[in-house]
Amino acid sequence: MKHKLFFFIYKILGLILCLIFWDAPYFWWIILSYLVIYLVVTFSGSYYIHFNWFINSVNENKEEGVTFTFDDGPHPKNTALILDILRKHNIKATFFVIGKQVEKHPELVVQLFNEGHIIGNHSYSHSNYIPFFKRKKLINDFKKTDELLYTLIKKKPNFIRPPFGATSPKYTNLLKKTNYSSIGWSYRSFDTTLKSKTNLVQNTLNAIDKNKNAILLFHDTKNVTVESLDDILQNLLDNGTKIVNLDESLNQLPYA
Repeated sequence: MKHKLFFFIYKILGLILCLIFWDAPYFWWIILSYLVIYLVVTFSGSYYIHFNWFINSVNENKEEGVTFTFDDGPHPKNTALILDILRKHNIKATFFVIGKQVEKHPELVVQLFNEGHIIGNHSYSHSNYIPFFKRKKLINDFKKTDELLYTLIKKKPNFIRPPFGATSPKYTNLLKKTNYSSIGWSYRSFDTTLKSKTNLVQNTLNAIDKNKNAILLFHDTKNVTVESLDDILQNLLDNGTKIVNLDESLNQLPYA
């Protein structure tokens, strides 16, 4: 919620600049530069969830232990393959599902739940414009996924992840109305753009080596994630790295 303090200070500094430079020939250049700073800071705060700009999100674990999270599923092929790998290593993870995908593949949602993984809400639409939704539309978008999940697992998720990690002041209303906890990440794998298994494995292991409390972001829609996950998990287990799921790391119930 840092934006409130920023906006307050920004307004005060703006008034001071106006008083000091009102008669200066370059006054409008100063104002233009000041507006650019405002836009850059606001854009960065909106699109980098770990800044906790509009809402407070959990971006790393409180105690030592890394957490695996997967976004954008369930995927008809890759989610099932990821489940096989997690089962092989006896690892539990959190899956932030999109409502539209839940409608298409309800059996995978039930499998996720039955195998002990946490299911989080990643919105229904995952629209590119979701940060600009009006308050009621944003709330309804997440509630629609809640309703779909309740019909399948008889639970309502407590954890959400804003699509793209992008937030807005409307998310403040969302969290107040629903009592969700927003979950960000410490390490973004960029598995949506990386094509090399070697790079994904090494980048992930390097990131974990620097932060033993990391919440890791992957996508169960990507082939490279499936190809890399077994090697990542085996390496961590061989090195004695602690792997925990969100409910354990945050000491918080995943469902209402």
